[in-house]
Amino acid sequence: MELININGLSLGYPTIKSYKVIYEKLDGSGTKRNIYGNMRRQVIANKLKIEADTVDGLTEDEVIPILNEITKDTFSPLIFNPKLNNMQHINCYSSVPEIEFEYLDDGKKKYKSFKIGLIELWDKLEKILRMQ
Repeated sequence: MELININGLSLGYPTIKSYKVIYEKLDGSGTKRNIYGNMRRQVIANKLKIEADTVDGLTEDEVIPILNEITKDTFSPLIFNPKLNNMQHINCYSSVPEIEFEYLDDGKKKYKSFKIGLIELWDKLEKILRMQ
């Protein structure tokens, strides 16, 4: 099953061993509690955060294309959203990947599992920053 697709690079089983979607809400400055403890919430954005772990033992030929895509400043992958039970586009950036490998007896590299973290950009903030 495809979970992430970045510019045609399809990631899912068997490359991805775990996949987690976090539904975040950003509160605005209007979010406050009154003296009675009642909260008035001003949600200004709903964002997705994706955390996926690769399997151990990937080769250079499998890891390099993933790194080439997730180390771009921003990108727009298709991700699987369980809430929709479907794929959807998001504009995002990636958390910093930490890559570790070991050499085998034949001199080839085998990569240890690493995390792919995708953090959705807040489109309204992007527009505000471009106006400045």
